[in-house]
Amino acid sequence: MADSAEGRRVRFRELTPQQAGKLKATLGPLVTVANPLDYHTFIWADEPAMTATFSALVGAGFDLNLLVLDFPRGDRCSDADWWPTLRAFETALKTHQAKGAVVASLPENLSEVQAAELLARGIVPLAGFDDALSAAEAAATIGTAWLAPPPPPVVTAEATANGTTKTLDEAVAKALLARHGVRVPVGRRVDGVDAAVDAAEARGFPVAVKALGVAHKTEAAAVRLNLQSPSAVRAAAADLLPLGSGLYVERMIGDAVAELIVGLTRDPPFGQVLTLGAGGVLVELLHDTTTLLVPAGRREIEGALLGLRSAALLTGYRGRPKADLAAAVDAIEAVQRLALDEAGTIVELDINPLIVCAEGQGAFAADALIVRRHNADVQDTE
Repeated sequence: MADSAEGRRVRFRELTPQQAGKLKATLGPLVTVANPLDYHTFIWADEPAMTATFSALVGAGFDLNLLVLDFPRGDRCSDADWWPTLRAFETALKTHQAKGAVVASLPENLSEVQAAELLARGIVPLAGFDDALSAAEAAATIGTAWLAPPPPPVVTAEATANGTTKTLDEAVAKALLARHGVRVPVGRRVDGVDAAVDAAEARGFPVAVKALGVAHKTEAAAVRLNLQSPSAVRAAAADLLPLGSGLYVERMIGDAVAELIVGLTRDPPFGQVLTLGAGGVLVELLHDTTTLLVPAGRREIEGALLGLRSAALLTGYRGRPKADLAAAVDAIEAVQRLALDEAGTIVELDINPLIVCAEGQGAFAADALIVRRHNADVQDTE
């Protein structure tokens, strides 16, 4: 029984010294007291003694009490000697208003007639140790969900067919993200080569220089990363200036532990849908993503991130630093706030990558693409 709980969300909690002492008093010196408990056969068929033992254990406040009981074949022998044990267990459960189940080690050791009788007494019949603990684990998961406060209503999709859309350039997109609480690297829009060099020197090297107005910069060779000197910035700015509507110079984020993709789209049947996954170059390599309906709670977001195949990168893979998971969740919650505050205007949002640094060092949107419904009520500002 103890081994079958290994690696599960349910566990056999140790007894306190006071609980162990109370149980020991009902069993005598020859029985080792522990959880799970082998109460031996010294008190078999002694219903008052078994009631005292089971009451001492059930009274310890466990969420579920399991009695291993294998009935004999009804066509070969009588099961009369087994019912005092069951009645003692039933009495202990009712006395303490506790939940209980009888577990047969093999399915054939619990007939349908016996299972029906157990159910009539308010005791769950279960067969097999692993299956019993799987059922307990499932019940715990459902119970946790029932105890949690109800989530807010899902944000429904709004029609955008009657409106035109506009893709914001990175400077405007990052300004919009920052206004809603997403941290972005310090950056500045510039219009010329000299201004790019000035901006880089003001922010400190290394920097990235990007052509604005280009949606997929990597594919268009519209970005230069990790530039370490004014001459490198000057050369990069001269190459990139003809590609777009201006330049964006920003400080590089160092000490990245992991990169995530955070996406927001509209799905007509479901409303706004949040996509989370491994970001950067891993997007195409791993296809490691998950989706949540907006709005998702903080625990739900964290669970989705830790459920990714690449989650080990967030938790300290092979001695690497642990990622600032709290900051990553903060950033994703901020994206949701943007989606809610700008309901009806955000058609698509994509942050790739969201750079997650070591614990306590934050998470930053290194690149962002936002498609917005464009009308007279929406002002694009940086």
